[in-house]
Amino acid sequence: MEKQTLSSKWTNTLLILMTVLWVVLPLCCILFLLITGSLGRIHPGMVIGGILLLLMIGATVFLLSTLAKVTVTDDKIIFKKAIGRAKSYTFDKITYPNEFRFHKLLFTSINMKNGYEEDFYLILSNRRAWVLKDQIDVKQSLLTLKYSVKNEQTKN
Repeated sequence: MEKQTLSSKWTNTLLILMTVLWVVLPLCCILFLLITGSLGRIHPGMVIGGILLLLMIGATVFLLSTLAKVTVTDDKIIFKKAIGRAKSYTFDKITYPNEFRFHKLLFTSINMKNGYEEDFYLILSNRRAWVLKDQIDVKQSLLTLKYSVKNEQTKN
């Protein structure tokens, strides 16, 4: 088996876009307002906007720490998060994956067993997004890998 990528090719693009859109751009605007002195008095709309900005920054940080690019080789699956080193697991460490949709983006969440610890990963699937037409069924691929190992172990 050659290397196969399960995650969308748009994973890094999504992370960069969200970081710029929800972190860098608003902070630059706030910095500009502070420098020019036109921030003025704080009113309730600014407080609500600040809370929403903090929530979006939190969601971006969560995605940066959990969204991973996934590559499958002959005997292992490799997860590379945006922040941190790549980790590899054998196929028998795969737990049952779950899918959820955020607007038009489809994500697959999975926990990988590593001894007594479990590592959490999000995989951008995009199977149903009309703009990003990656035709990858990540959930089915992970389940196939998981059960192929179990079938081989029962045969031996």
